Amino acid sequence: MTMLVTVTCLHYIANHMLRLPFMAIREDEEASEASGINTAKYKLLAFMISAFFSAIAGSLYVYYMRVALPRMLSLDTQLIAVCSVVLGGMGTIIGPVIGAYIVTVLSQLLSIFIPRGAVLVYAIITFLFVAIFPGGLMSFLIKPRKR
Repeated sequence: MTMLVTVTCLHYIANHMLRLPFMAIREDEEASEASGINTAKYKLLAFMISAFFSAIAGSLYVYYMRVALPRMLSLDTQLIAVCSVVLGGMGTIIGPVIGAYIVTVLSQLLSIFIPRGAVLVYAIITFLFVAIFPGGLMSFLIKPRKR
């Protein structure tokens, strides 16, 4: 339920409220500043929005795990998050959700077959998708619709 509410809120924020200023700043920050957009304000707002939803995710993760330890912020955990985003597709909202689902299923399979080599598999997947498919899996779904 929380994921559905979060994705819906992010979709509304990204496609209705702040679409034009964020797109303008992403394309050309200097031109956006020259056209009157307060880029510092919108960058800070983007940081605050990402921090808010990251805090929700982190608090739910700690609630689920029932403990908060420093090793929860290890390289393994961070690589899984990066792999989810890169696999699904950066710059989209539903892409990282799809990527997280695939990485979760993959981690279950890897824990059975190669429990110690999971980090290497995540690193290889991340490298391949960054080098070969920079748009992630969402690029295969979005590009045909644009044509």
